[in-house]
Amino acid sequence: MGLFSKLFSSTSQPSIQFNSDREAFFAIVYACVAIDGEIGNDEIEALVGFMHSNNYMEGFNSLEAYRRLDSLKSKYGVQAIVTAALPIVKETMKPTLFATAVDFILADGIVNAKEEALLEDLQNGLSISNDLATKIIDVMVIKNKAS
Repeated sequence: MGLFSKLFSSTSQPSIQFNSDREAFFAIVYACVAIDGEIGNDEIEALVGFMHSNNYMEGFNSLEAYRRLDSLKSKYGVQAIVTAALPIVKETMKPTLFATAVDFILADGIVNAKEEALLEDLQNGLSISNDLATKIIDVMVIKNKAS
């Protein structure tokens, strides 16, 4: 590593920290909604619906977290959020998080290159096997065909 690399590497690495596994879980779901650059009203409604129907997220302040994540996205980008959140996710919640991510990404029936890359990053970062990922994706494709 050269002199300039050492000087600039610390400024290029964002310092994003999540205080709980639920915050990290929400951050990754948020990333799935935000990855294409725009967060539409229907996506916000889906995110709110998810928060209200999910026992794991009960009592979590999603509005405050959403505002923070929106600011972090503007400053550092979606990938930095995901990179910071992945190590915080509870082991037992990893398959659930991957299924939730796939569900949100497939909700509009279109998977663009950014979304596909994010799913691949999540699969690797959450240590989801190819077999399990394929099963989850198959089920979510069937689920979202009715949408």
